[in-house]
Amino acid sequence: MPGTFDYVVVGAGSAGCVLANRLSEGGRYSVCLLEAGPADRYLWIHIPIGYGKTMFHPVYNWGFHTEPDPNMNNRRLYWPRGRTLGGSSSINGLIYVRGQKEDYDHWAALGNRGWSWNDCLPYFRRLEHNELGAGPTRGVDGPLWASTIRQPHALVDAFIAASNRLGVRTVDDFNTGDQEGVGYYQLTTRHGWRCSTAVAYLKPARHRANLHVETNALASRIRFDGTRATGVRFLQHGEMREVSARRGHVLSRDFARTLSEAKWQSIVLGSMGVLIGLFWPAALMFCLIWLATAFTTRYSSLSALVAAFITPIFLWWFGHLALAALSAVLTLLLFYAHRENIKRLQAGKESRIGEKA
Repeated sequence: MPGTFDYVVVGAGSAGCVLANRLSEGGRYSVCLLEAGPADRYLWIHIPIGYGKTMFHPVYNWGFHTEPDPNMNNRRLYWPRGRTLGGSSSINGLIYVRGQKEDYDHWAALGNRGWSWNDCLPYFRRLEHNELGAGPTRGVDGPLWASTIRQPHALVDAFIAASNRLGVRTVDDFNTGDQEGVGYYQLTTRHGWRCSTAVAYLKPARHRANLHVETNALASRIRFDGTRATGVRFLQHGEMREVSARRGHVLSRDFARTLSEAKWQSIVLGSMGVLIGLFWPAALMFCLIWLATAFTTRYSSLSALVAAFITPIFLWWFGHLALAALSAVLTLLLFYAHRENIKRLQAGKESRIGEKA
């Protein structure tokens, strides 16, 4: 695998597969797509009723649980999320529904430009191949199929009829923006098989020479050069690897997975990285003064060792390679300059051990 691409997309879920397809279209840009889970070769992924198999699968499902919800008697709810090519579009219940028009308009009213129903509608139409045919809110030229249920069920028909008698109207298409009513949903299937984004978008693009897909590749860290992301580290088959991007990185990981790690990686480590990136001269000077003081004032050797090693390691971790090398050299010089103090500290420790014995 080449180490540098134009774009690196982290996460081959519902969004990542689309991005990999679009970015590699035309052959102008090289794209690397990283997916933490395995390939979608499991047969039950592609059989529509197979979501009963994948809903609790330990390999193809992250199997999250929510925090206790006080509005639900503090219960923790199961939250399945896909862990394979196609993400949750490979394990969900296949119901194809966009949502209510007013929700999109509300998001736009809150200041999210481009998220109103009318703004999103052209993209909805572009992505779908709807069996109901072309219309003001439907498309027929897209790769993602929206199929009509061909075999109605007598019990469902009876429920619809009963709802009609109560004044609830029948809805033939729940994706026009007005969902109030009763009827059959459409499914993301094509000729009886699941049509995930891996099938609809990624599979047609896999033959492209400029698209490289890595599965079982769990992203662990984004490398920065100042404020610019320059690379992604990932764990694959027990080995840490790294890939770089010339033009940009796209994070399309499952948001639940991202949030679960953000507490420690993005918030804690990220904040430390920002502090070191912005205030590294002060941080470096502080640690070196601490190191020198530890030796000259004959503090414990543990404090000295911690001070000695923590500075270059942190600087290296956050991408300041030159500073890490400099601090390592200064650390070695300080060790050499205070080697007699180190010997005295060690001799004192050994004598204390002898006294206790």
